[in-house]
Amino acid sequence: MNDLADLTLSKARQLLASGDLCPVEYIETLLSRIDAQDGAYHAVLEVAADTALSTAKSLKKQQGHKYLPSLFGVPFLIKDIMDVKGSITTCQSRASDGRVADKNAICVQRLIDCGGIYLGKTSLDEFALGGPDFDEPWPPARNPWNPAYTPGSSSSGSGAALAAGFAPLALGTDTGGSIRSPAMMNGVVGLKPTFDRLSTKGLFPLAPSMDTVGPMARTVEDIGIAFSCLAGNPTEVIPNLGKAPKFARLDHLWREDLIADNDVVLLFEKAMIELAQAGSVLTQKRTSSTQTFNEVGWLTLFAEAHHIHKKRLARNPERFANTLRGLLLQGAHISVGEYIHAQHQRGKLTKSIDAALNGVDALILPVSALPPCPLEDKSAMADLAAASVRIMCNVTGHPALALPIGLSSKGLPIGIQIIGRKHEDERLIAIGSWVQKKLKGWVPGRTPDVAAVNQRHPGTYSGTPTTKTFVKKGLSGQLA
Repeated sequence: MNDLADLTLSKARQLLASGDLCPVEYIETLLSRIDAQDGAYHAVLEVAADTALSTAKSLKKQQGHKYLPSLFGVPFLIKDIMDVKGSITTCQSRASDGRVADKNAICVQRLIDCGGIYLGKTSLDEFALGGPDFDEPWPPARNPWNPAYTPGSSSSGSGAALAAGFAPLALGTDTGGSIRSPAMMNGVVGLKPTFDRLSTKGLFPLAPSMDTVGPMARTVEDIGIAFSCLAGNPTEVIPNLGKAPKFARLDHLWREDLIADNDVVLLFEKAMIELAQAGSVLTQKRTSSTQTFNEVGWLTLFAEAHHIHKKRLARNPERFANTLRGLLLQGAHISVGEYIHAQHQRGKLTKSIDAALNGVDALILPVSALPPCPLEDKSAMADLAAASVRIMCNVTGHPALALPIGLSSKGLPIGIQIIGRKHEDERLIAIGSWVQKKLKGWVPGRTPDVAAVNQRHPGTYSGTPTTKTFVKKGLSGQLA
């Protein structure tokens, strides 16, 4: 294992601020790791090596100063749906217009303003919806716990990059669960914040009424540091809880409405026992059904996504990969009346979640009723997509935090999600931090032993070598 590559955000920042870790050495180590390892995972599309090294050299001169920004010297990666000045926002699609951004997305700029070092862009499902597909410009990302398995969708590259040790912080987007899915599948932590809590300006939209941007990292503590920066309050400290939180279990969503895998059931129940032993009170509550949340959520998402891509789809349908093209065409058949009815339903569904939160601190359930599955098994991937219990929070706008609780019988991560009240993201993070410290099935910051994984699963992934380079060139050619 590479010690520098395994550093959590908070530990890296501590070492960088004290002068015990040289920011240039840190960046060089991560660049070398990406270069050596990412051929197996396809997690990183573009590496901003020159920019990162230049920034690191500048920060090196500031080491040891008394007052340093919250993310001083911390490298971060972003999903390639976010603008970076001077770089093409590809959205992993040939249908991208190849536009070079003239300024940074607000979320990117805020991390830079807090002392973070922009390291590069991660892969994703096409336009954050279609995929994984093998007819996109670049191969889909793979799971560092086993490259034959899915790393989740659609912020797949961000989750895989964290697990592979390419950076201690990454940004993703979540419109139907796309931060929480790769957080679970890769054994990292991801926050889908309250809708509209963090600016999405500078991001290519998917479904504007549900789009959110959020941090992904290896511990809940790291999520708290990053969230404060993204929210524009970098000096804010996430509070510690005064007492054990009360939780409402929503078992009906994943054990009655869906068929849950035995590994998910066993690990979830073990985690609930550990929380109860730590002082939490857990009760059972019910909300609207999984089917209702899914029907409203996916109808809204497909309708809005089709509206965004309508002209591009009519002009050059062949430039979209097969999966996304099919999904967008579903949106073309949704009537105005159906869309309006779905928006009325969203209000009722929001009240359903609010009612379940009465008398408790948070709601708790798995991220998925099924564990990760093989990436190239289309049937298993369809079953995994259908086992999601994530879009409910995109429908209602509530914040949700995903964190790992253990490994399945096949050695793939399984996680839970904690749902909090709207606009109480900081309290949700505090609850998540408490939970992570009490659970015994996962050591915070744990990453796979890449060398051991490669030895156990040699040649389990297919695809072509990565097309990224350490200078910004070649992207337009890949999109042609």
